[in-house]
Amino acid sequence: MRTISIFVLAVLLLAPMSISATESDETQETIEALSNDEAGTWEAIGPQEGKIYAVVIDPSNPSIIYTGTDVGVFKSTNAGDSWTASGLPQYDVNILAIDPSNPSILYASTDDDVFKTTNGGGSWRDIVPSPGLHLVNFAVVIDPSDPSIFYLSNNYRGGVVFKVTGGGSDWNGTCLSGYFAYALAIDPTNTSIIYAGTNGGVFKSTNWGESWSPINNGLTNTHVTILAIDPSDPSTIYAGTNGGVFESTNGGGNWSTSGLANTHVTSLAIDPSNSDIIYAGTDGGGVFKSSSTEESPSLTVSKSGTGDGTITSTPPGINCGSTCKANFTTGTNVALTASADSGSTFTGWSGGGCSGTDPCTITLSSDTTIGASFALSGNCAYTISPANKTFTSRGGSVSIKVSATGLTNCPTPSVIEDAEWISVSGIPTWKANKETVRIAVQKNPSSQSRTAVVSIGGENLTLEQDGAICQLTALKPSSAKYPNTGGSGSFDITVSPQDCGWNVATTFVWIHLDTTAGTGKGTAAFHLDANGTDKNRTGKINVSLAQNVTKKKTFTVNESK
Repeated sequence: MRTISIFVLAVLLLAPMSISATESDETQETIEALSNDEAGTWEAIGPQEGKIYAVVIDPSNPSIIYTGTDVGVFKSTNAGDSWTASGLPQYDVNILAIDPSNPSILYASTDDDVFKTTNGGGSWRDIVPSPGLHLVNFAVVIDPSDPSIFYLSNNYRGGVVFKVTGGGSDWNGTCLSGYFAYALAIDPTNTSIIYAGTNGGVFKSTNWGESWSPINNGLTNTHVTILAIDPSDPSTIYAGTNGGVFESTNGGGNWSTSGLANTHVTSLAIDPSNSDIIYAGTDGGGVFKSSSTEESPSLTVSKSGTGDGTITSTPPGINCGSTCKANFTTGTNVALTASADSGSTFTGWSGGGCSGTDPCTITLSSDTTIGASFALSGNCAYTISPANKTFTSRGGSVSIKVSATGLTNCPTPSVIEDAEWISVSGIPTWKANKETVRIAVQKNPSSQSRTAVVSIGGENLTLEQDGAICQLTALKPSSAKYPNTGGSGSFDITVSPQDCGWNVATTFVWIHLDTTAGTGKGTAAFHLDANGTDKNRTGKINVSLAQNVTKKKTFTVNESK
């Protein structure tokens, strides 16, 4: 684990990087703290116009700097010696993001709008798709694998994260369960993984922002204002909160404290050349620098098995449960004790020299992981309601109530479907031995009814769907004229669905059918006798559905005298 050392930073040279603040008071307090820092000297380089909310540096030319202020965007091309206005003078620009592959492309976010420039701030255009889309923006992050994609948090009436593609042309948003998103971060090695820091903790998406799940195990302060991902190990994530810094080394699976307790951390940056060095900006408290601490190796408990329980340590630090990782001074004797939950049994230790089920004591000299396994001590029985459901051919959805008995904490039931035309909307969030599983049924393209079975916790849900009603939609043409010498003809038949059958018949002896039946879209052929009378004559060919003979259409034959 890395802990935050309490000394103030003199000079911070990280490029490219960005610093943003959502409140001018926080920004001013931080600037004052940095300017009065006894450990170094800070030179004011402007721009002097307005209050500065955001700074970004051109990754290909560090002499080019952009600032977001309460009177628009300013640009310097000489490392801050001079500045020129660069657009949006009527806006508070609180967020800036620069395209790493094309630094002439920037995004500027205001309190309620998003703008884009493709010429280094020469001109800007509004890329919000609708004037009715209300925005309260806090964070923007660009996909490193495809800079035409970026993600934007919107905290207007609840937290929403927008995925914006096509360089700003397409917007799709997903909700964060009513929480406000203050920070966003993308895994640089797998850009389908995105993290959001909110006032309800950290959320994680593994499908490019289409859905989110909370990952707050061990995160004792859930007001997360900033996130940073270790570029050398993307499974290591840091979360700055209004109560210090937290670290996860397993992609958010669990968190542990990492220093600056009771401090409001507003920004984090990891040295790209040495990920052991981390910088933290605080609300009015200055900038701090972390360093690895060899004297405090970490002890991690990894729980496994079908059951559950709590692991505690003496001296205190591990309470897993919630805190599965802690640091202890080198040489400390740490005793681990396991307590199984009701309905579970502790089955033993593994790793670090521990085994058996008695309390385990180790002398900590380096980072160590101990496994703890629990098994269920009884049987769980699952019930579902309803157990069957019938749908029309149009399809639809149904919510199935699932519950379990036998143990206090039964495992999450498995959900297995056996047909492509049904889908389950995610694995249920199992809590207190009950949950609702939502199942969607697609439209039936056939006239045949169909049946599928979904297994939920070993209980079968039977889904039945009616076939679509056969329709005789058209005869083309519906009539034709022929000479008195007779001849042959045909017409097209259209039915739906395509597995519906049809029959062709006539009562006129001078009309002879070459086609009497078919399925789906087809053609009916016939031929005519010569007209030996002195009068014109008209005949009828009837087409009816095989499934419903009352549904018919008529083709008219006109033969001249």
